[in-house]
Amino acid sequence: MSKKIVLMSLLGLMASQAYADSGLYVGGDMGGSETYYHGYGRGGMLAAGLFSGYNFTQNIGLELGYTSYPDAIGNQSGYISQQGVDLVSVWSMHLIDHFSGYGKFGLSYINASAEQPGLGSDTANVWNLGWGFGIAYDIDTHLVTRVEWFRAQGASDAFQTGQRMPDSDLYTLGLLYRF
Repeated sequence: MSKKIVLMSLLGLMASQAYADSGLYVGGDMGGSETYYHGYGRGGMLAAGLFSGYNFTQNIGLELGYTSYPDAIGNQSGYISQQGVDLVSVWSMHLIDHFSGYGKFGLSYINASAEQPGLGSDTANVWNLGWGFGIAYDIDTHLVTRVEWFRAQGASDAFQTGQRMPDSDLYTLGLLYRF
């Protein structure tokens, strides 16, 4: 089911290139992540991601992204490793000159692996909510930089051991290219 949603989204984005004045964009971002998980510290290392989107109007768009989260190290030598795919609507508003603000809301698919002494290792795959907001600056017609906060919501009892999948906050600086 999840593979079909991702495939349909990608096909929709590729088909949108047929228009002369395309709203299609691609980009990448890097930054820090905080993972809130019982028994685990906050993973503050480097997170990185890639994304592609399409702006249907000046204010409404759809974005598909992939993020590799840093490992969160546990208090008792355990760790959790995550990666995610997000499919979100993007709602933007022009602020001043080259600046705009935006919000995101949609679905996050998180694949997580955890290992903790005494509990063993486990993996979980969960669809849940994701949301965030940011500020974008238009460098020129095609190049945009943005600063963003995004939360991928965790899920209770996601792991077979009965442990909760963590919430993760991303703080990123991104660069995108508009076609």
